[in-house]
Amino acid sequence: MSYCFNPDCNKPENGHKIDICQTCGSTLLLQKRYQARQEIGLGGMSRTFLGIDLGNQKKPCIIKQFSSHGYKTVKLQKAIELFHQEALRLQELGEHDRIPSLLASFEQEGCLYLVEEYIPGQNLAEELAEQGPFSEPKIQELLIDILPILAFLHNHHIIHRDLKPENIIRRQKDRKFVLVDFGIAKQNQNIFQPQTGTITGTVGYAPLEQIRGGKAYPASDLYSLGVTCIHLLTQVPPNQLFDCFTGELIWQSHLLKTGNTISDQLATILDKLLQDLVQNRYQSAEEVLKKLTESSPTLSECCQHETTLKFISNTEIEAEKLVSNFKQNWIELALVSQPENHPSFSNLIASQSIKFIPNAPAQTHSILSFKSGRNKNNNSEENVSQLSQNLQHLQGHSAPVRSLAIGPKGYILVSGSADCSIRLWNLKTGQLLHRFLAHRDLVNTVAIHPNGHRLVSGSFDRTILAWNLKNRTMADRFFSHSGSPYSHRGGAVYAVAYSPDGCIIASASEDKTLKLWNQRNGELLYRLDEHSDQVLCVTFGQNNRNLASLNHNYNYEPHPQNSLFASGSADGLIKIWQFGHLKSLYTLVGHSDRVYSLAFSPDQKMLASGSGDQTIKLWNFYTGETLHTLKGHDDEILSIAISSNGKLLASASREGIVKLWDISARHPLGRLLKTLAAYPPVAFTPDSQTLVTGGKNGDILVQKLR
Repeated sequence: MSYCFNPDCNKPENGHKIDICQTCGSTLLLQKRYQARQEIGLGGMSRTFLGIDLGNQKKPCIIKQFSSHGYKTVKLQKAIELFHQEALRLQELGEHDRIPSLLASFEQEGCLYLVEEYIPGQNLAEELAEQGPFSEPKIQELLIDILPILAFLHNHHIIHRDLKPENIIRRQKDRKFVLVDFGIAKQNQNIFQPQTGTITGTVGYAPLEQIRGGKAYPASDLYSLGVTCIHLLTQVPPNQLFDCFTGELIWQSHLLKTGNTISDQLATILDKLLQDLVQNRYQSAEEVLKKLTESSPTLSECCQHETTLKFISNTEIEAEKLVSNFKQNWIELALVSQPENHPSFSNLIASQSIKFIPNAPAQTHSILSFKSGRNKNNNSEENVSQLSQNLQHLQGHSAPVRSLAIGPKGYILVSGSADCSIRLWNLKTGQLLHRFLAHRDLVNTVAIHPNGHRLVSGSFDRTILAWNLKNRTMADRFFSHSGSPYSHRGGAVYAVAYSPDGCIIASASEDKTLKLWNQRNGELLYRLDEHSDQVLCVTFGQNNRNLASLNHNYNYEPHPQNSLFASGSADGLIKIWQFGHLKSLYTLVGHSDRVYSLAFSPDQKMLASGSGDQTIKLWNFYTGETLHTLKGHDDEILSIAISSNGKLLASASREGIVKLWDISARHPLGRLLKTLAAYPPVAFTPDSQTLVTGGKNGDILVQKLR
């Protein structure tokens, strides 16, 4: 069905292939591309439609219409002001993946229109009506997800001013919360001393300063969030929770009537959010989040905001709800105690299949990973060696190590961890030299400049940061757009790599793109988007001296600065690129699952790849031919590395097994030498004499090979 935009049309429904309304003769297309299918909201001077974008593969969108018909000039002027205000806010805030993007804003036939990204899912008012009162774990989940969004708004000097269940959508694809409706959001550069403005907000959810004087602070949004929480806990409308005689919100007595209970810690947090006086409330979203994690042992050890992890109390697992909500998505369970001993979790493992996010390490009690349809293998038939002789343990991280990088001279080691920190070590002595703190989520990837003076890191928080290793300070933050806080706005950064000359940094992201940056000033140079799924790894060749043979087949242009690099993706493909070209030179096809890791041989004649299909493939880099497929792992291969002498390949899989392979010409290609009990990631020292791997409980294992 195509819906007519004319507010005076008596019969607005039309057939979906009709361009002109059969009743009033109005056009049914906006800007010759946006078509309304259904009216979903009506109020005052505005209407909201669910529509489709015919110019973008008929993707769903939200169309907001502002009509001046029948309204006085003063009110009309205010409506126009709000229209432009919402357009401006959405344009500014669209960098955040949990705020709808603005697709278009324009005027047509006397009406103003906003076209926004459509977020499939239920708002919390609908979820409350369908499922009943929220439990404490669900309120914790809401706070953990929404507080970082509010922090983002407030850091951009914007107050939402209308936070309520109807304006929070649980996104269908990943169950994350999205904040919508910025029609009355207000910007003020001096956010803690706003001037009096228009009285706005929804009665019951808006605080006194907003209703009485039109003022709004960050604490005003926090008050509305508190009211939203007690409404979801009690299923009682806010106006019915207010005691006119005492002037208090008597929500806890209503909570008792539902038979629902919450901890004293959460009740204390909610009470402070709901204080009448602004000065008595929390003053920032970060302050609430800190208090929330301090008050909960589970959250304090496992939670980092703006993350993809889902949190479950170790005393109330709610296994059935978990599987019902998340079995179609990539998730990770994070618990403090040993969950394998918890009966609910044991039953869950026995009866359900769960998928987890890529690269999720499985080496600690606090983070468990099980792949759908796959049983953990105990490797009882293999000769698994414990790393003991000439073994050094580096201890300091409080969560699994996600990435390793070794300096060009072999003296320093850098590790990135799920504890959100980066640590600098003396690899010869094992001494911890420094801890870098700036990322707000787990650190997926680190790389050291070829001269050893600089470090770059990428994180689940979607940022890329550069560090000065000599001064041990942050050197730069890479921005994908002017004013954007994120290097990759659409998802986590999975990998970073320096070009051989150190001038270029490549980054691979969950948003399916590769980006090339000027390492000197963080300028974005190129954006490459040929992959159809998450880009999980990227690596540069070490030299271009022997690549003239590529010229004939792949139009390679030899030049000192024309670095070649490779990327691997969740689409199972490997693409070969040349710096300065927006299209890949060629694609390697052969893996049947995600490509997690890539490594060039020192002479660059061979490229190795590790995959979720449990194999390592060795490719002839010149021809694209598969030289050999190494088999032996019983789980996804998350990390591979080739020694600098080109003789050894190390591979590490999710189940905690590292294998050493001989890839020299003196033996059959890919002969298995040894199987070790260790974890991803893996890295060789420049002299090829030492292997560094992940260990249990955030440890790093340094093993002399000879």
